[in-house]
Amino acid sequence: MNSKKFTSFKTKILLVIVIVMSVFGIVLTADDYRKGEIKIINDARESIVIFEKVYSSELQSRKQDLSMSLEILLLNREIRTAFASCNKMALNNLTVDYFKNKLKAEYGVKQFQFHTPPGHEFFSRSQT
Repeated sequence: MNSKKFTSFKTKILLVIVIVMSVFGIVLTADDYRKGEIKIINDARESIVIFEKVYSSELQSRKQDLSMSLEILLLNREIRTAFASCNKMALNNLTVDYFKNKLKAEYGVKQFQFHTPPGHEFFSRSQT
């Protein structure tokens, strides 16, 4: 009687259903795993692209800042001379137009400063 119980039609159908459900479960789990793995890889690639863009933008901004700083220091001997002689009035007269027409207009600079060692503010330009 026990051997009939496992060979009955109902048992065979139930066994086939369990096997099919198990196979579907395994296939769906493997598919979800593969999709998750692909999503992680794509997200990582996307993050790298975003990082590269941010890094490139920051690098360009730093280059622009350094270029701007060197321009004012290297190209204008009068400004260097006024700063070296601690002449605030001359610095004011020499930088007002440069600040308004170049630094503020082209670079969006809100203010710039001259400092003396060890980091004391000597002169600040922030008005138009």
